[in-house]
Amino acid sequence: MIKKAQNVLKGIKDGTLKIENVDFSSPEIDNVETMKALAAYDPENIFFCRHVDSDKWADEKEVVMEAVKTRGNVLAFASTNLKDDLDVVMAAVENCGIALLHASKRLQNNKKVVLAAVKNDGDAINAASYALCHDKDVVMAAVKNDGSALRYAPAFNKNKAIVMAAVKSCGDALRYAPALNDDKAIVMAAVKNYGDALEYASDRLRNDRNIVLAAIENSSAAYKYASMRLRLDKSIVLKAVNNGGGFLLGNVPALFQDDKDIILTAVKSDGNALIFASDRLKDDIDVVAAAVRNNPEAIDYASQRLKKDPYIRFIKSGLKESDLEYIRETSHLLGH
Repeated sequence: MIKKAQNVLKGIKDGTLKIENVDFSSPEIDNVETMKALAAYDPENIFFCRHVDSDKWADEKEVVMEAVKTRGNVLAFASTNLKDDLDVVMAAVENCGIALLHASKRLQNNKKVVLAAVKNDGDAINAASYALCHDKDVVMAAVKNDGSALRYAPAFNKNKAIVMAAVKSCGDALRYAPALNDDKAIVMAAVKNYGDALEYASDRLRNDRNIVLAAIENSSAAYKYASMRLRLDKSIVLKAVNNGGGFLLGNVPALFQDDKDIILTAVKSDGNALIFASDRLKDDIDVVAAAVRNNPEAIDYASQRLKKDPYIRFIKSGLKESDLEYIRETSHLLGH
């Protein structure tokens, strides 16, 4: 490559030269080798810059090939001829699966091309031909990449193997397979991947202790999708709270907001969960101390009595536990 072209490329790369200021009419620039190098570095601008003869280069296979290898969706700017070129389209979809949208109808019906696209991006199945959207191999490859691609293949939402692959990749895909939402193995796989997928399980499985525990293990927020029977189960509430779900206390039955075990568990991981405690527990020194120890600002939710308590105020000040114990045991002011 001649020196002028090298300087242009260097300037564009280091930001000292804007592509719109390049003289593309210059023979040193207006050639395949230079344009290939530019396409590899800044593919979109090759086709957007008003100074570039984009129609000319959009039909130049070597230049377009370099562009789509770097950014597959640039296939949108290729000529009609190159959108139907197997080499170009394959390079594009291997870089960006959804570039299949810009391929010719003929290549959207090419199984090799479509498989390459969905292996890169499962949602690319939406751009495949009708026939390939109904091809088991293609659908399986798509959902293994992104389970939510199942929404584009409703013909397979009762196929256990495909649905299982989908929920293992994306638990939320359970929503697209309502016919299998009572299959325990599939639902278990879904909630282990995405706890909130419990929302799409059957009533029977939302009342299944093992399913609900697995869901909560993944996401404490899944508690709200459990059956009423299990939402009233203290061990389930403790599991959710212990998994960082202190915020859930705003939605649990009132009896759990007055349960010291549950509130203590919550405030130890999130002091601000004290806001959901009953008035009785907001006046409990063990509970408030644990909350303030986790987050000094939690003192705002304590009872008026404990907001003034010297021991609580010492905890808020950040003193070490050894100092606190000494003060608690020796100070006649504390009275505890």
